[in-house]
Amino acid sequence: MLALAAAVLAPTAEPIELLRTFRAGETLKYQVRSHLQVEQKDIQMGFFLPSDLDINYDATIRVTELKEEGFADVIYSRPTMTIIDGETADRPPISTTERSNIRAQMTLSPINELTGVKELSNASPMPFRRAERLAMLTEAVGARMAQPALPFVDELYRLCLFVGSIDSSLELSPKLPFEEVAIGDTWKRTVSYTPQRLKGTNRTVVQRLDATYTYDGIKTKAGKRVHQVTGRITMSSDAAALLNSMSGMTAAESRITGLPLKLDATIVFDLDEKNLTTLRAEANAKSSWQLLTTVTSGPAIEERLTGRTRLTLAQ
Repeated sequence: MLALAAAVLAPTAEPIELLRTFRAGETLKYQVRSHLQVEQKDIQMGFFLPSDLDINYDATIRVTELKEEGFADVIYSRPTMTIIDGETADRPPISTTERSNIRAQMTLSPINELTGVKELSNASPMPFRRAERLAMLTEAVGARMAQPALPFVDELYRLCLFVGSIDSSLELSPKLPFEEVAIGDTWKRTVSYTPQRLKGTNRTVVQRLDATYTYDGIKTKAGKRVHQVTGRITMSSDAAALLNSMSGMTAAESRITGLPLKLDATIVFDLDEKNLTTLRAEANAKSSWQLLTTVTSGPAIEERLTGRTRLTLAQ
């Protein structure tokens, strides 16, 4: 009875606004370290062959001007990215540093939304060159099948690593809610566009993929109180029909009967208790895809992806 009375009388946390506060002249220096393990199997292998890829970079966000209603003009810089291809039976790991040369002037809102971006340099494309992974697919079921699958598969890589375009990067996340929230409240933000079944139909079309964020309240980490926000991204769809449509072929002509895509990712953000600057983020993801055809008894090729990315703010 006493326990029940205590629970009834216990204070309830009031809803709060999660609004970021910028300081003129501040420079935030972030480190992003990511690791992706890819396990691949084709019709000629009876086992999954693992390979590893790391993508690491440092980025800075410098506040140049405070604007009305809590907005701020900032300069974002990501000069280089280091790509490490993991060791194989034939060679040790290979590390290369590429000049990404990303530098942009942008306007950030108090909920981490970009409201304006002006490129200050000619940024190089993201280093996702994965066509070689589909070489065996070409031999197995024809060159016309391989290339159209790349946009869908490459997006799984990006979503597993969280190191894509500026607006989707962890250092400019999480996207905060428009309204006040209490512990356990959720909100959504679009993180990508992927093939998904249109609700109420059998059609698969490219639709927005949302992350669902949950406010977890105040947590104590490394002796410091922080706001914790957890994001979750899930997807399970079959893009075969869309792939065939893009190729201008029927399933009978292409021999593609299935292209199941799956993703389950979780990102935990630690935000400064007072100004809601992102201090840390830990992202973990599992994904998979298969190519099913009429000319193979099992998947012509399939991959399992396991991604891990860590964001830290230099002190």
